[in-house]
Amino acid sequence: TFAQPPQAFKYQTVVRDGAGDLIQNQSVSLRMTVRETSAGGSIAYRETHSVVTNEFGLASIEIGNGTLVSGSFIGIDWGSDDFYLQTELDPAGGSSYVSMGTSQLLSVPYALHSETSGDSYWNLNGNDIYTNNSGDVNIGLYSSSAKLGVLDNLPSTNTVEDVVRIYRGSTGTVANGLGAGLLFLNEVSNGAHSFSGRISSVMENVTMPNARSGMLFETRTGVTGMSDALYLDPDGNMGIGTTNPSSKLDIIGGIELNGSIYHNYSGMGNALIASGSPSSDLAMYYIENNYAGNGYGLSAGMLSTSAGSSSYGIYGFNWGSGYGVYGNAYQISGIGVYGINSNNDNFGYLGSSSYGVYGEHNDGNYGYVGGASYGVSGNLVTTNPGDYAIYGNGVDLSGEVGTSYDETQTLGAVKGYNSWGNEYTFAVAGYTWLDDDRSGATFGAKASGTSNVPWGCLSYQRTGGTEYGGYFTSYTSGTGKSSEVKINNGIGVFGDLFGADIHGEVYGAYIEGENYATYSNGTVYKNDLDVHLQKNDKGENEVLYTNVSTDATVQTMGYVTISGGKASIAFDEAFSQIVSDQSPIIVTATPTGESKGIYVTNVNERGFMITENDNGKSNVTVSYIAIGKRKGHESPVLAQEVVDVGYTTKLSRGLHNDSDTETDGEGLYYENGKLTVGVHPSTLPDPNRTVLETTEIHGKPEIRETKTGSTNGKAEDIDLEENTEDFQIVTPKETKPVEQKPNYNNSGSGSEKK
Repeated sequence: TFAQPPQAFKYQTVVRDGAGDLIQNQSVSLRMTVRETSAGGSIAYRETHSVVTNEFGLASIEIGNGTLVSGSFIGIDWGSDDFYLQTELDPAGGSSYVSMGTSQLLSVPYALHSETSGDSYWNLNGNDIYTNNSGDVNIGLYSSSAKLGVLDNLPSTNTVEDVVRIYRGSTGTVANGLGAGLLFLNEVSNGAHSFSGRISSVMENVTMPNARSGMLFETRTGVTGMSDALYLDPDGNMGIGTTNPSSKLDIIGGIELNGSIYHNYSGMGNALIASGSPSSDLAMYYIENNYAGNGYGLSAGMLSTSAGSSSYGIYGFNWGSGYGVYGNAYQISGIGVYGINSNNDNFGYLGSSSYGVYGEHNDGNYGYVGGASYGVSGNLVTTNPGDYAIYGNGVDLSGEVGTSYDETQTLGAVKGYNSWGNEYTFAVAGYTWLDDDRSGATFGAKASGTSNVPWGCLSYQRTGGTEYGGYFTSYTSGTGKSSEVKINNGIGVFGDLFGADIHGEVYGAYIEGENYATYSNGTVYKNDLDVHLQKNDKGENEVLYTNVSTDATVQTMGYVTISGGKASIAFDEAFSQIVSDQSPIIVTATPTGESKGIYVTNVNERGFMITENDNGKSNVTVSYIAIGKRKGHESPVLAQEVVDVGYTTKLSRGLHNDSDTETDGEGLYYENGKLTVGVHPSTLPDPNRTVLETTEIHGKPEIRETKTGSTNGKAEDIDLEENTEDFQIVTPKETKPVEQKPNYNNSGSGSEKK
């Protein structure tokens, strides 16, 4: 080991006042600055000292041990450049320093230079070299965030260059399998380390000049040592579970995927091939859909409208005596595979005396097309999620387009009504793929006979390909800025807790307007930066930040020329009207010319006075800034639940994104001056509430009071005076005409399934 020299050197100076007299036995302040290259060069190090002079006016300090202002004394490379020492003094012991001169440091203590010369940190142990330094080792750079940092500034800008090289030699004859590895070891207990992984370059052919090598990644699997986890061979093939991959990705073992797979294929053969001889009667491929609603285990089809008449969405074959396609439904009401066969009685019926088409499911849902009063009518009995009274499939070809937003010029699946709003029920539900711009799922507009109408759409694709959950407009100019008379609004939102709840994964909201983008009638709260963008002369945006304060303040500024050492300044009228006269106004004044210094007096909401020190008579320009509290906001009263650090956490818990059906929002309400996460008791169902419903049967209203009975889950009539249990809504089925139903030969439904 080597002794460490002190990181400081002694310095003495004689301190005199402006008259040249010694300043004896008095506390003074010194600011010492080490400058690089020249007397006015950049600051390498700066510190301050508070010292008491002796009876000879001598001040003694140690440079390097003062109060740090900037830089690092130990980090000065004394041998790299010329250095100069600047001395500044405040004889009053404060921080108003006056420069006393700058002189070159003509010699540097050898011990200090040796600290940066690189000779004192390394030690020899036989043929090994090591360091006891607990910090980082860096090559080519001053500091890094790792134990070893290497920097090599190379002239190329778009090529890979070697910065660090690892050589693997051998004392014997080299052979295939020779590798240079990088081993990782982690501490397992009290300084003991165990290897945990390795990355190696492995030679597959050591013959020059045709040497070939791959990259091997190994992990530790237990006490047995390292195990091959992944291998990238010289041809770019990756093997998982094998070191001899035969394709771009070769996996030995099972694969579990959590996410979607996109396969883009345009070759001549089969896009996906599975070939083998399973050891049991299980499937080569097994696909399972666990969704509780209506969906598909497998969906396949011909996308091109030019597909031939002999093409198939799904094609199955069997060279044995079994089935080409087989389906098995495990539920009594389900259908494995449904098709129409004219050789048996499995069909719906068409063209009856009352309906063009009639269909009924064995669970009670029924509907008809072409009746006496309705073109299409449907009645929903079941309450399963995903069920609807009417399902319509409208635009299904790329050539079927509307011409405008008018009621007679759009195309869609359903122009249709729902009479009661229960959980997960909707008056109209529309679904679309949004293949083209200006298309949507559910559309609403004013029926005026023209295309210039207020309209809105749920699930809409705007021109340019941007998709919206909801899109609403009341003007047609495209910019929102014109000279036309303005009456309508795009969207109106009113709420008792929140007027709007807007969340964006990237951006919250984009708002523009001719007179203003947003107008907030009330206190505005922000928990992040307030950024402004202003174009410069080059047409580029400059980033500006709003000044903030712990008080509600207002400020003004200006210039004034003092005459004969004095000036009286009157604030502008707007500032005087809004600044508080109940709190002090802070004024900062700065002379822009030579003077004896100035001070301000008589500061109030109307203005202030400026006077030059020592009865000076200067005529200089003075700039000033005045800051005071805003009138009426001297002690603002803020909503404490909003400024509380947990406010946004409450909002994230209470304002739930209901597209996430796996979790539920906890609820949020404001009562008695307190914001609470939870469900307010007033929103809970009343167990004793009587439900009255009006149902039209052949035009005649019928009112029934019903409750849930015990007869197989169906509703039964009850006496309201004798029983106050829960009630539910019952919709009586409309009386159908008396006619013979078809004879179904199986227990399946007569409705076609996709």
